Amino acid sequence: MSFTNLKITNAVDMLLRDQGDPDRPVLADLSGQGFDVVDLKTLDEQSARLAGWLRSQGLGSGDPILIMQPMSVRLYVALIAVLRLGAMAVFIDPGNMRANLRAACRDLKPLGIIGPSRLLAVGRGDPEMRSVRVRLRTSGWGLRSTPWPRATAHKAAETMALALTEPAIVTFSSGPSGYPLGVVRTHGQILEQHAAMSAVLAPLGTSITATNVPAVALSNLALGVPTVLVRQADKKHVEQLLQNTIKPTAQGGSAKANHVSRLVLSPMVASQLVDSLGPEPLDMDDVVVTGPLYPDVAHKLDQALDHGALRIAYGHPEVDPITEHAFADMISADRLATSVGRGVLVGRPVPEVEIAVLPDDYGMPIGPFSSAEFAGYKLEAGEVGEVVVTGDHMVSHYVNGRSEAETKFSVDGRVWHRTGDAGTLDAQGRLWLMGRCLARMEDELGTTYPLAVEAAARCQLGLRRLACVDHEGRSLLVVESAANLDVEMLQEVIGMTGISGIVVVDRLPMDRYQEAKVDYHRLMQMLTTRRDLVRMDFDDAGSSA
Repeated sequence: MSFTNLKITNAVDMLLRDQGDPDRPVLADLSGQGFDVVDLKTLDEQSARLAGWLRSQGLGSGDPILIMQPMSVRLYVALIAVLRLGAMAVFIDPGNMRANLRAACRDLKPLGIIGPSRLLAVGRGDPEMRSVRVRLRTSGWGLRSTPWPRATAHKAAETMALALTEPAIVTFSSGPSGYPLGVVRTHGQILEQHAAMSAVLAPLGTSITATNVPAVALSNLALGVPTVLVRQADKKHVEQLLQNTIKPTAQGGSAKANHVSRLVLSPMVASQLVDSLGPEPLDMDDVVVTGPLYPDVAHKLDQALDHGALRIAYGHPEVDPITEHAFADMISADRLATSVGRGVLVGRPVPEVEIAVLPDDYGMPIGPFSSAEFAGYKLEAGEVGEVVVTGDHMVSHYVNGRSEAETKFSVDGRVWHRTGDAGTLDAQGRLWLMGRCLARMEDELGTTYPLAVEAAARCQLGLRRLACVDHEGRSLLVVESAANLDVEMLQEVIGMTGISGIVVVDRLPMDRYQEAKVDYHRLMQMLTTRRDLVRMDFDDAGSSA
């Protein structure tokens, strides 16, 4: 898509369009007391003043600035201020924060950092982190940093005009080799991603959206959709969300006027939402989950909706969205396919992308291809391999070009992205995900992928707490002990999914920071050291005859 006719010279021009009403609410922090709302005029003014303060500290075009602020209004004030300067906003994936932070400091040598005092202290033992000279704390206390109120009281700065090919956002997360990668998104690619997401997030009348997905809130800004920000993916914040959506409070208007009517959630938060639901129906027009959702979670969420629709919008950090799927379109044959280990349905490609499935050689460079060579290399419908995608909103560059040979290839000069997800396309052109390519498990019984096995086991056993792992060369399904655990059903799951065996534990170790996520490191230690665990092998299932 071309944005030249719109006279946009900075992504901020699209994000802060007033659309005729500068006083309209745009963002809100979620708290135990309700919503703390910020309107467009305030967001514009605060970000301009913060940009002025950053410029007064000697920061400007092209300078890398770390933003370590959790999901909140202040996150977007900081991001827009950095973009106004023409500087680069650098984000750290919290999944492996210390390693990602070290890589960002080593590769980019940031000149500024913005965040709460507790996060400004992360990595303080690293010399490159200590050398960051401009420090702005959004909350808390600290001697070597400037408080937020002082910075946002500075004289405002104008938005810098620049080429849309200039880098805007860099996100550091774990790459295919385990080494952190800095994914570079330009101002133009922010706009392209917004264009691709617009159909998925199209406003529903006077809808208000609640989300924990940063890119969704950014796109909603450009769409003019008010957005409530869910700060963290934990039980406390999910229950706050429920308190203010099922039983909305009237603040500055009627309850209906402040009522959230759409949720856009990560799969983990959607799962926690289902766990926290009570008997009241979920009064939503629309619920969008941004990735594959286990069928039992999807079913419970769909059942909880009073009148709204559940949709899946699968994407990837470098390409988002990729596919979209309405849960209501699933038929019994789709559910049966998931229950026997054929994967999780995430739908058809959005119009802006093209997808294909290639042999699973993830981690090994491939291509370049001619169109004829690529057509011959692609797998047929029903065959499982690596999912690849191309589209105008795809990010194609990384800091220092690291891993581009592993994650990209070209077809007649057009760049494609390797997602690292294993999947298959059915005869209708719908994508089914099996799991991560690097998590592929191979033994004498064949090849299996964790997501497909876990989804099938959840359907068959009715259990929520389970995990599929490769342990000492064997594919194992680990389940929590339960009163209704059926031995015959366990045997069927082993034979149906092609795994080597099942291990029963009293309690799965869960991540201390993300309550719905299994701690795989501790689980592997448990499997190695605990010889008293109940184990059922392939032979015990009676399937080896």
